[in-house]
Amino acid sequence: MWTSLNAHAIISVVGHFVSEEGKRRHVVLGLREIISEHTSENIAGVLIDLFRDYRITGNIGYFIANNTELNDTCIDVILHTLYPNMSAKIRKGRRLYYFGYITNLCAQAFIIRSDVEGVYKELATTYYKMDFKKIKELWRKRGAIKMLYNLI
Repeated sequence: MWTSLNAHAIISVVGHFVSEEGKRRHVVLGLREIISEHTSENIAGVLIDLFRDYRITGNIGYFIANNTELNDTCIDVILHTLYPNMSAKIRKGRRLYYFGYITNLCAQAFIIRSDVEGVYKELATTYYKMDFKKIKELWRKRGAIKMLYNLI
């Protein structure tokens, strides 16, 4: 999920599958707006609607998403809705963890060290205001490796 500067919450969905010819494929299935609150159930409802639009509800296998409890619950709701007879243990096994996200969290802890949320909140506000002078100052406070992190 991503929230635009004008406060629209957008979820992107990418399908990975093996085609009938045996080739690996990746397809953007959709970009959908989450109109209501960002609860697991509301997000699950949007995703289930997307799967129904593509008529693939019986072909959903595994999920990869950021490692948050919200996503754990969302994925469980989707799988329970699509496959009511699937056990909780199997549903949990269909939830894969996004290694890039884990690596990112480790890098943040290493680079920013403390108050990661506070630092990012201040940066997000400054980026939103497009105050590039302040952005530069904020990253300079973080040291050379932090500036490298920002460039990357």
